[in-house]
Amino acid sequence: MEVKGIVTKSIAEFVKANFPERYVEWETKLPIETLTILDRKLSLHLWQDVHFGAEVPTRIVAEIFFDNDLAKAALATGRYSAERAFNGVFRMLLNIISPKMLTEKSQRFFGTFYKPSTTIVDKISANHIYLNIFDMEHHSEIIEYRIAGWAQRAFEMANSTNVEVLVLKSFAKGDSFTRIDVKWK
Repeated sequence: MEVKGIVTKSIAEFVKANFPERYVEWETKLPIETLTILDRKLSLHLWQDVHFGAEVPTRIVAEIFFDNDLAKAALATGRYSAERAFNGVFRMLLNIISPKMLTEKSQRFFGTFYKPSTTIVDKISANHIYLNIFDMEHHSEIIEYRIAGWAQRAFEMANSTNVEVLVLKSFAKGDSFTRIDVKWK
């Protein structure tokens, strides 16, 4: 499985924004493969190995800042990634689109950052969806929780309140696909 290099950059930006005094500590633990992704501006838009592009930097975030809690670290970095994705003009657009519109767009969005993956959204009710993710050839709870965090923050930014996310099925834990439950008010 591969991720866009911008995913790696958003993890680095998360550390800089939230733990600036410990950024160097985090960075010195990164392997050369991850540092190379961060060092090359061109690589931010290219596909990178998921291990070095997302998993390793998130594991180090979990180790240093989240008491080794991978789910919390992945949720937090996913939420931050949504913040970065929807800044400026896109932030204004997100403020005027409905959660329904965001739901429709999410099916296409994840495939632009993670490949291979196919996302199908099941609408359960007006304020409840399942994000079903198929074709993930790499079993990674980190990626599942990162996507859950991204969805949570994106729905909050689309004027939804009390957004709750829960990974109900996990490809990483042996299920045939990943299902993320998203509810809001």
